[in-house]
Amino acid sequence: MSHSEPGRDDEPLDVLLIDASDLAMVRARVRMRSLVLGLTCDRAADLVLAVHEIAVAAFAADPRPTLLSVIAAPEGVCCEFRDPEPDGSPPRVPAPRLTDPAMTRGRGWRLAAALCDEVVRAVDGTTIRVTMRTFLTPSQSDAGSHRSQPGD
Repeated sequence: MSHSEPGRDDEPLDVLLIDASDLAMVRARVRMRSLVLGLTCDRAADLVLAVHEIAVAAFAADPRPTLLSVIAAPEGVCCEFRDPEPDGSPPRVPAPRLTDPAMTRGRGWRLAAALCDEVVRAVDGTTIRVTMRTFLTPSQSDAGSHRSQPGD
């Protein structure tokens, strides 16, 4: 099991029912929690942008509210999006896909994966977990390999 497996039962600091009108509040909350939990300003900013991109993709696919949990996990700060009431309908957020450079939309997943250490979507599509580690090994710091590569 991956440390960041969606739906894992870490203790959330915040559980918010959000909709598209809450994006500014979400960005502020994720930034504040990230800094308190030990992320550097740059890494906190990257996590905030990644969470924003995943939220925008979720609301573009389905405008219904979603649950966002901000979690202090052993490996770092996790933000988890979860359908509040999975009902067997199609997943809120489409699976990650490679985008055609000519497309004007659909780059949020790639951006989130490039910014964060891990972006994981549950098989059933009802949960997405974005993780930013609070510590890096020397090789990760030196090589900048703490970020997932697009398409990973």
